[in-house]
Amino acid sequence: MKHILVCLLFLTGLAYGADRCIDEALCSVTIIHLISNPERYDKKEVIVRGYFVYDENQSNLYLDSEKAKHSLSEYSLSLDLTEIETQLLQQKTGEYVLIQGAFNQHDRGFGVPTAGTVVVTRLGSP
Repeated sequence: MKHILVCLLFLTGLAYGADRCIDEALCSVTIIHLISNPERYDKKEVIVRGYFVYDENQSNLYLDSEKAKHSLSEYSLSLDLTEIETQLLQQKTGEYVLIQGAFNQHDRGFGVPTAGTVVVTRLGSP
């Protein structure tokens, strides 16, 4: 009976978007995880999926297209990109992308404040 309860709790966590940490240094998370528990992921490498918006001033990863449409920056992350990454991602504006990089809860972006910044180390497809 105890094992069934543990399995149920585990599956419930997966269903509700529990983070998946590969080790102490790398976690696959949602933007909600980073917003609600920034101290847990600060300075850690994270893999996160979101709706990408690029403009000349900044690059943001939003929770979804609705948040981006209304410029709700508190539901977004700033992305610190190299010039090459910026060129690659410019074509993806208005699409969902997968990002890997180091999360910094104290860097709230440029201009409008966001939930933090991800210094991007890898780009992927969702």
